[in-house]
Amino acid sequence: MDLGLIIPELEEYYQKGEFYIKVEILREAEIHEIEAHASFLLNKKEKKLLELKEDLEKRSIVISSIHAPFGEDKDLSSSSFRIRKNTINLHLVVMRQMNIIKTQVLTIHPGSRVEKEADIPSREELFKKSLETLLKEAENLNIKLAVENMLPMHPAYKIETLKEILDEFSSPFLGTCFDTGHANVGKGVLKTFDVIKEKVFDFHVHDNDGTKDMHLQALYGNINWAEFFTAASSIEFKRPLMIESLPWQGRELSWMMKEVRMLKDNKMLRGEAPKEHFLRCTKCNHFIYGTKSNPICYCNLKNSS
Repeated sequence: MDLGLIIPELEEYYQKGEFYIKVEILREAEIHEIEAHASFLLNKKEKKLLELKEDLEKRSIVISSIHAPFGEDKDLSSSSFRIRKNTINLHLVVMRQMNIIKTQVLTIHPGSRVEKEADIPSREELFKKSLETLLKEAENLNIKLAVENMLPMHPAYKIETLKEILDEFSSPFLGTCFDTGHANVGKGVLKTFDVIKEKVFDFHVHDNDGTKDMHLQALYGNINWAEFFTAASSIEFKRPLMIESLPWQGRELSWMMKEVRMLKDNKMLRGEAPKEHFLRCTKCNHFIYGTKSNPICYCNLKNSS
């Protein structure tokens, strides 16, 4: 199980003429699969999409998933018929663009945040109506829809409700995107994962302190990552786990990827007193991996440059 990276700003880089600069950074960080925002696919003709796909593949990088548009004006559960219809149509366009480059996983939000808990059930019904239309096209194009588990006060934020929706449709093209940060703020990472682990199409990996969505690099919040990676490796999942964070303290992307890979592979150094914990450098404020005789942290990179 490898790691990939979510790049919401890929279209922004493209518009600024920085696309190939960023791609080179991805290559240096040994990132081979990415998740792009749908904006990267929109307003591009087939020839250009295929050209960009080929340029990425020459550098051993593929767009393995797409994040659908979201927000109050792009809401699949909106009480406004106009907004919901436009959002459905936009998702359909995105799926047809995905089909050009043969990307087969689309992560979607069930809806935006609501102010009153009492409004959530009606919004969930509207989301299901949207799914009816989207699933027909997804099945036709062989695209999997991954519904993200959400933060509190969003439609389908209760993981049992989300599972009920997935079970109601019972389609092999409908599953979940398991978001570690959202789960940590809600019911808890393992408790949430246990409910939907058989339907996971995508992973969004980031950390927080359990109070709000912070998108911290893994290990710099309070998620128990040893438990998570053990749980994730227990299911049949062959795609990469997508990191959805910036590097801790603004470090190099390659360093973040190295640290998270060490964490995933259980290579972080641990101390035993007063209780077992990961060792952290007091100088660079990063965690330490390697061996006790040859510890490695961000200081090593600074000292070698």
